[in-house]
Amino acid sequence: MGEAWTLAIGSSGMGLAMLSSQGLILQVNQSFADCLGRDVETLQHLRLWDLVLPMDREQRAREVTERLARRKGAATIRVLCLHAEGHVIEMRWTIADCLIGEAEHGLIVQAVACEAKHHRVLDFVHTHVGIKDRQGRYLYVNRSLQVALQTLTGQHSILGLRDRDILPPPWSETIRRLDEEAFRSDTSLFHEEHFPCIGGGERIYLTERLIDRSEAQEPCLVCISCDVTALKEASAHLARSEEHFRLLAENSGDVVFLLDLEGYVRWVSPSLTRALGWRPEEWIGQKGTDFILTHGLDSGYQLKLRDLHKGAEAVIARDQILASDGTIHWAETHASPFFNSSGCMEGYVGHFHMVDAVVATETQLRQSEERYRLLAENARDVIWTMEPNGDISYISPSIYELRGFTPEEAAAQPREQIHPRDSLARSEAYFAQLLADVAAGRQPEPFRSELEYYCKDGSTIWTDVIALPVLDADGRLVKLLGTSRDITERKRYEQKLSLVNQQLHTLATTDELTHISNRRHLESLINAAFSRSDRYGEPVSLVLCDIDFFKAVNDHYGHQAGDHVLIEFSRRIASNLRAGDEFARWGGEEFMILLSHTGAGTAYPVAEKLCRIIAETPFPDVGTVTASFGVAERQPGELLDSWIQRVDEALYASKEAGRNAVTMAADVGMPSLSCPPGDRGNGTAAPPAARRGG
Repeated sequence: MGEAWTLAIGSSGMGLAMLSSQGLILQVNQSFADCLGRDVETLQHLRLWDLVLPMDREQRAREVTERLARRKGAATIRVLCLHAEGHVIEMRWTIADCLIGEAEHGLIVQAVACEAKHHRVLDFVHTHVGIKDRQGRYLYVNRSLQVALQTLTGQHSILGLRDRDILPPPWSETIRRLDEEAFRSDTSLFHEEHFPCIGGGERIYLTERLIDRSEAQEPCLVCISCDVTALKEASAHLARSEEHFRLLAENSGDVVFLLDLEGYVRWVSPSLTRALGWRPEEWIGQKGTDFILTHGLDSGYQLKLRDLHKGAEAVIARDQILASDGTIHWAETHASPFFNSSGCMEGYVGHFHMVDAVVATETQLRQSEERYRLLAENARDVIWTMEPNGDISYISPSIYELRGFTPEEAAAQPREQIHPRDSLARSEAYFAQLLADVAAGRQPEPFRSELEYYCKDGSTIWTDVIALPVLDADGRLVKLLGTSRDITERKRYEQKLSLVNQQLHTLATTDELTHISNRRHLESLINAAFSRSDRYGEPVSLVLCDIDFFKAVNDHYGHQAGDHVLIEFSRRIASNLRAGDEFARWGGEEFMILLSHTGAGTAYPVAEKLCRIIAETPFPDVGTVTASFGVAERQPGELLDSWIQRVDEALYASKEAGRNAVTMAADVGMPSLSCPPGDRGNGTAAPPAARRGG
């Protein structure tokens, strides 16, 4: 019988293995080995239960031993095995008695792997996917989740473990309750989960839990998570920056405005008065077109409005606008769609400036060259046609001036040599949609977009492309007729404008001398941290520092040396803060540090460290410089003015204690604690009534 079994196992297409009376694998075929991602040689002479997860081996060894002892028919069991690629797979073993010699009984095992293909597919998705059994053990985690869990817990593998084995009790207990809730529910459950990171901070995930109740197997829990930490941080940053950007808009030389979807003015900057004499409140609540000479009824205005409705990134238009004194002026407007945090368009944001002088010059030029205008514009545009199969059938000679190719060379180019990747994707997406519309009997839309082209010299240019589908009487596509107009200079202007806006932002938030944040910027950050502390109970601390005897430095070494001290002082402090800490010049030789998510117990050592760093290394040209520090954690319910006053008084106490010291602000109504760096708790000093000196 042994040779017969050997021949049957080796030739079978299903996974088969033969066991000895001691449970050793005597023979196994390739199909069985493939289920586990291993080769036949490594499986032979192992015990069958060596293939399952370590925590289940004792139970499986007992089941196989009992089966050998009883010799009672066939039985099917489900087991969890470790695949060679590192993930857990579920297998179904059908075990039956067999005679492997004249007097020796053994077992024959048929193995079937369950859902291994699904696991291999999930390994390549970026979303975190994990599968747990009813006992909370991880049966599978894809690569994305494995990396995330390793970052959170330091564990290299969690297969077969429970959450309580890898996470602290507060988080593991919360997850356990959510898992149980999912098993009781018949629908998917969504939760926002917060996890601490080993290096500090936390990660935030949006998790969906659902139960797989497939037939013939125990239900298992499928968890699908997306990391939304960056989104949460971006939302917080947006909230902190809102007031700052409003100030930028209000002080801009251009007139900045916001329209709702129906065209009503919801906000306009005060610069409107300087530009046209109107007060902002005279525009707000009115239709924006009420102040345009044509009331927005001309075709050009309507075309640009349709582009904005379709989600165009930006449009530029010139219109004649009425001033408050009844005069008419030309304005150039740049407008873009405005989207809320959910991605829905809420209106339009834009800015305009007066271009009367520019228009007057252009009008004079147009009048003097009227006879040549049409010819010149047509010569600059490239006219082309494309066949339904995508081949270029005609290109006008002006292509040579635009891209440096002859019409024949340009027509023979494959698409990837015509456009860079982004423009190529837009072009091909439209052409695919065009063919789909024609095939479905729908009227295709014309194409209007800005596309980038390669030139023969290796550079690129930007063009405004308009393409119209030409259909025959039966609705079949005959060709695509298009024009391309060079807008490279306009794109460069827009890029320069973007750079200028970035520079304005830097000027508005940065101290000119030290290149760290200025007081106005830090005040907005402190207000935001104050609000978060009220809302979420987050700890937050302020550190106020002042350079000791700075006036003496200026008097003895000169103001230029004093400026160098301020710059070097700022550099030392900034280079020794955490990434999330905010540091700004508060005024003169005073500096303020905002430590978010930080209580006094952590803020005080930070201040001590900074105090030592300043004092230990002499400054170029002036020698040793010291600084005094005050530290104050915001108390629950404390007003902002009180908090800032306490840190100011703590700094005052450091000055009175002899300078080069750190003082912890007292609770309201208590004295402050002041000591030199490294000597915490050395003494107390109450702030005097007079203003401190350097």
